Amino acid sequence: MEKNLKNKIKYTKLFQAYKFGYKKNIVYDKKNKTSQYKKILKSLNIFIYPDKVFQHWIDEGIITVNIYSVIGNMPPDYSLILENSIEDLLKKYSDRLNNVSKQNYEFLLAVNNYIDKIINKIESVDNKTYNLNRSLSAFYNMKTQKAASLYDALQRILFWSSLFWQFGHKLVGIGRLDKLLNEFSHNLNEEDKNILKEFVLELHNYYEYKSASLLGDIGQIIILGGKEENGTYFENEITYCLMNIISELKITDPKILLRVSSSMSEKLLDISVECLASGCGSPLFSNDDVVIELLQKFGYEKEDAYNYVTSACWEPLSYGNSLEQNNLDNINFAKAFSDMMESERVCECNCFDEVLSLYKDYLKKDIYSVCCNIDKIVWEESPLYTLFVQNCSISGRNIEDGGARYNNYGILSVGLGNAVNSLIAINQFVFEEHKLSLKDLYRLFKNKSYNEIMKIGEKTVKSFGHDYSNSVKISNIIIDYSTNEVKNYRNCFGGKIKFGLSSPSYLNQKNSETLTLDGRNYGDAYDVHISSRDEVAYTELISFASKLNYNEYCCNGNVVDFFVSPYLIIDNKEKFKKFIRISILQGFFQMQMNIVSSETLIKAQNNPELFPDLIVRVWGFSAYFNDLPKEYQDVLIKRALVSEGKA
Repeated sequence: MEKNLKNKIKYTKLFQAYKFGYKKNIVYDKKNKTSQYKKILKSLNIFIYPDKVFQHWIDEGIITVNIYSVIGNMPPDYSLILENSIEDLLKKYSDRLNNVSKQNYEFLLAVNNYIDKIINKIESVDNKTYNLNRSLSAFYNMKTQKAASLYDALQRILFWSSLFWQFGHKLVGIGRLDKLLNEFSHNLNEEDKNILKEFVLELHNYYEYKSASLLGDIGQIIILGGKEENGTYFENEITYCLMNIISELKITDPKILLRVSSSMSEKLLDISVECLASGCGSPLFSNDDVVIELLQKFGYEKEDAYNYVTSACWEPLSYGNSLEQNNLDNINFAKAFSDMMESERVCECNCFDEVLSLYKDYLKKDIYSVCCNIDKIVWEESPLYTLFVQNCSISGRNIEDGGARYNNYGILSVGLGNAVNSLIAINQFVFEEHKLSLKDLYRLFKNKSYNEIMKIGEKTVKSFGHDYSNSVKISNIIIDYSTNEVKNYRNCFGGKIKFGLSSPSYLNQKNSETLTLDGRNYGDAYDVHISSRDEVAYTELISFASKLNYNEYCCNGNVVDFFVSPYLIIDNKEKFKKFIRISILQGFFQMQMNIVSSETLIKAQNNPELFPDLIVRVWGFSAYFNDLPKEYQDVLIKRALVSEGKA
């Protein structure tokens, strides 16, 4: 372990020095993670900004050494620190009955001392501004009482959010912010709205530091709205205000996920469509009328299912009482098809049903490999996340040791559309039209005859995303088989595994050696989420998506993804709202869209200086188009052209 640690430190130091261009302070303590956190809190530079509304910073010069996989990609339930002071929490764990309680107590003491340093730093400032005096009061209150005002609550969330990022946790969302702040939501005045706006801007700070896979991939998702246990729909003035703020600011992160339902108000639907039309990339719609029922079937208690949030993109999880790591690996439906076609076994099939049966064999191998890989993951100690999971102190085990109420894993998937269209092509060319034999196709795949495979694929009817009985049927056969496979697995904590039909990996999971029979060129990206490779009406795409067999194991994010012309919403707002209403009733799982034309994207690629603030939806996050690598820009342009019938 010591050798691994030294290598880790060496690599991290070099990387960070390169990335940020200045000396880093590497903080490590071999005793335990809590000791490391205490050292970090003692080492942090405190940056006071007298003219800012909030005091919020991250010391980019501090490196937290982690050896194993770091828990992240899920929001903490900030109600813990809004409803309790540091003193309250210290009293709660003062008995120190088990190791977790001892750890929580020790960590909270260190946080309390850190707050004292902040207070002293603020008090040392001469000629304190109104904002600085307000911040000082908020930090005092943090120590001794529950959040007493909207400002107090937001300053508190920012403080704890910065600690998550400081300790190396990535893609940390905010959770159900409108519900967290519900007691402060009545009669919002202009000052309150300004405070919320400044809060959003503070979250947007440290843009490069927080980004994960790509610039803008930050994951500070804000969940708004939601269906309640009693059948009502939750929304308040903060719901509307935050949606308007995101529309106005047009920043890529934080972003909004709106939990929609047939019972949501017309006012909220109107505001959400206005937000979409602004081009900010938000909101993503998650359909409570579908999602909640499936979460209950999966095994979440009713209360937890109704209170769900999501990981950084769209993956539902139980809020504040779980270890939910939902982006661990991908089922690759396209690769399973390619592997099958390179096996002589495919030549033995005498009918399409036998081809489907053989495909399942190769899919099983891929699912087995994925499940085995994720079970090897070792999680880094996480005293911070453990503090926010109440069940850990009850069980006496940290979150990384399975101490949470729920300990489920989530995997994603790529290439479903490619696999479905490829299978349909085999049925078309081999068994219906008799233009080719399976032996012919086998030889082409085995010899990597890219051009000939492409030519065949280009003649394939692209069915996935269209409401054709055959495409729906084959999609559901694959979904049902995948469900039957993953439900047999349990992780090392006894938790279940769920999968979804959406993934950020449609580009980085692609492989030039993975050949499909759908007209996809070798090395091209896989099809994106639940979408179509050719022009399709939005209504038909939603109809197709609503007929897919989402079930309790297929509930890790299933996003319908399409392009919309900005003029369609502007000129037909009421019709578009009706489309959303009908789509909710039809039963889509989740929905996101890019509100931009191919013409604009092409101009932005050729003349980026003219479009500095153009925002696009990449996967579950939004980014400035100019910040994306060219291959991602090309995918978006191609998809926009297809949606407009120009490709």
